[in-house]
Amino acid sequence: MTGVWRTLLAATYMLLTVGTAAAQLTLDDCQRLAQENYPLIRKYSLIEQTTGYTVRSINRGYWPQLTLSAQATYQSDVATLPDVLVNLLSSNGYDVKGLDRDQYRIALELNQSIWDGGQRSAQKKAARAQGDVSTAQTDVDLYAVEDRVNNLYFGILLIEDKLRINADLQALLLSSCEKLEAMQE
Repeated sequence: MTGVWRTLLAATYMLLTVGTAAAQLTLDDCQRLAQENYPLIRKYSLIEQTTGYTVRSINRGYWPQLTLSAQATYQSDVATLPDVLVNLLSSNGYDVKGLDRDQYRIALELNQSIWDGGQRSAQKKAARAQGDVSTAQTDVDLYAVEDRVNNLYFGILLIEDKLRINADLQALLLSSCEKLEAMQE
């Protein structure tokens, strides 16, 4: 909000200081200067950049995605064969150890989207529509600034006219006072 007041104060100052000079600012000049110096004007490029980044990010969904994952676990207790079965297998010459307490797993996955049912296209349209909405909201905000500049401009013109009328009235009253003094003498 301070940016709005700073811009309006600058516009008012320009109108008041240049008001009596030979090169007066027109209403169009005031509106142009207010919009050029208003911080919200930079938002247009930010909206455009954000929309572009979002669309590019959505387009990356068509790229193959490679995922690498690794896992290591240590089990405090593992399943074992009954002692009778272990002894039977040992007597036949088989050495059965059971499961290790340490377990490791490594996985590499490759995912490629073949068909998404129009989801990414809809996401891109939604991102562009959101950018359009943000641009329209910025237009509305700038229109409010233009309205404030108009009110200030015409308010200053009205004050200048009132000052001129007051000066004429003072001159008339002074003239009338001088006439009355002359009549009194």
